Amino acid sequence: MKKIILLSAVVTMLMTGCSTSSSTNEETQTTTMVSVDTTKLKAGETFYQCEMHPEVLSDKLGNCPKCGMELTKRIKK
Repeated sequence: MKKIILLSAVVTMLMTGCSTSSSTNEETQTTTMVSVDTTKLKAGETFYQCEMHPEVLSDKLGNCPKCGMELTKRIKK
């Protein structure tokens, strides 16, 4: 019985350690983004925005540095 409890504890620690290290890697990965001030854009100009994080704006197509989703093309109205 003690061996089963010990084995369960070791497996849990290993699983927790693996998930923590992978999320840390994701957080340290950064994408160079050029932020866009949409108030300075003229009507018809293009910018890119994250669907999940609307505060993430760029002048180039790429991925959101927060969630990794592809940025969506937007046109200033």
